[in-house]
Amino acid sequence: MLDSDGVVVVPWYYAAVTPAPNCSNAWGYDIGITAFDGTLAPVWTRHVSAAGCGTTPSDLLTHPSFGSATRSNAHWLTTHGDAVEALPTGCTGTCAPSWTQAVTKPVAPLVALSKTSVAVIDGGGTVRAFDEAAGTPQWTGATGGTAVAPLAATNARVFAVSGSTISAFRAGGCGAATCTPSWTAPLGGSGGQRASAAGDVIYVGVGTNVVAFDVNGCGAATCAALTTKSVTNTVTGPPTPLGSRLLVPTTAAIRTFTLPAS
Repeated sequence: MLDSDGVVVVPWYYAAVTPAPNCSNAWGYDIGITAFDGTLAPVWTRHVSAAGCGTTPSDLLTHPSFGSATRSNAHWLTTHGDAVEALPTGCTGTCAPSWTQAVTKPVAPLVALSKTSVAVIDGGGTVRAFDEAAGTPQWTGATGGTAVAPLAATNARVFAVSGSTISAFRAGGCGAATCTPSWTAPLGGSGGQRASAAGDVIYVGVGTNVVAFDVNGCGAATCAALTTKSVTNTVTGPPTPLGSRLLVPTTAAIRTFTLPAS
């Protein structure tokens, strides 16, 4: 779910099997993503659907769904199956993508790097940046590990959590089609949560710990953590900076830490 520009954007999945006139076993699915205004009236919808009569398809409940949306300069960016789709922000009614790009197992949501660039990480751990307006590929960067968490970004850097490593890339690329990380750091375990930036620090939930790194790196290719804090229980979501606090959801409670003053 994303709340932006006065609308709430929600992916959804509907499937059913039911008797119907002249059909004892009617089946259908409707998979989409919809924007609602403040009165919960639909503004636009992007959806795919199919229906039939007879044997229920074995994949009725496993068709590709839409991922969480990201607002960029002129688009809502989402994932659908092995693709990234850009839906114009001016859509009303039924919305069609202004561009799509094939990406194998993209991990939603994307990040908007600037007014002209967006990026996503795929399941294999490759970061891919695209032109926001036309979808033209800009650069890629390999992390060397599988990824289950979305990217995080600041104005200057993109942060990818893959396997047991965090990798930082320049948000504007490196002037070449393929980029190497500005720096990497071991997490001390497999990171399954999206990183979060606050000031000059990037935080990652890893197992029962929160690990903090300097967003600017350490002047070397491989960096060590600034600090590691135990939260007792397994982290279940991204650490969230809120004012002077860092909130960390866990299986048992929300743990809080006081952030440094500077």
